[in-house]
Amino acid sequence: MKKLLLLSAIALSLSGCNLDNDPTEEELTHEYLSEHVGLYETAYELEGHAMLARLAVSDLGATLVLTNDTEVSISLSAEVVDQNLEFASQQSCTDVGSGFSCTLTSQTINLARIDTRHYTAVNQLAGDYRVIAEEQVADINLDSQGTFVAQFQGCNITGTISTENTFFSVTPAANSCGSEHAVGVAFSNNYEFDPTSLEVYLPGSVLSGEWVKM
Repeated sequence: MKKLLLLSAIALSLSGCNLDNDPTEEELTHEYLSEHVGLYETAYELEGHAMLARLAVSDLGATLVLTNDTEVSISLSAEVVDQNLEFASQQSCTDVGSGFSCTLTSQTINLARIDTRHYTAVNQLAGDYRVIAEEQVADINLDSQGTFVAQFQGCNITGTISTENTFFSVTPAANSCGSEHAVGVAFSNNYEFDPTSLEVYLPGSVLSGEWVKM
């Protein structure tokens, strides 16, 4: 009887410990991203030049895309730190309820949530694409399920594209010649069926650029 009571006490103790466990950093990050999924953007001015800032947040990560008036873009991956999105070069974005307040190059701007839904499904993107990577061509095949395989300099890069409300989330899965960890974003060249190209932003990846449908 004493043995049974002791086992029951141990079981209750372990159960209590499990219930009292604090969420891990990974769980907190996933929860934060899930609560903020969407596209946020604004136009602003930097040193006399028109700029467009787009922040795409998916369950897997957040990507900031900055485009100047000559249509040159850079993209940055975010890290969730203390309920904020932190980027390279001391750039950051803070949730302000209706959007994000972002500090970019010592300038604070507000990005509003864009709720317009696009009507391009992943299966409508399927086909063969090419992108110029490091002054060379990378060939990409994207199937109707959103899985892509790219060939670049004898390497195979695989990944997936999935639909969000206002953008496509891009996630490289593997690179036969190295690692691929970037989570990025893609925009179709229009909101009609059968788009002819994709704007793909994958920070640090050779696949970042305009995917032109062949």
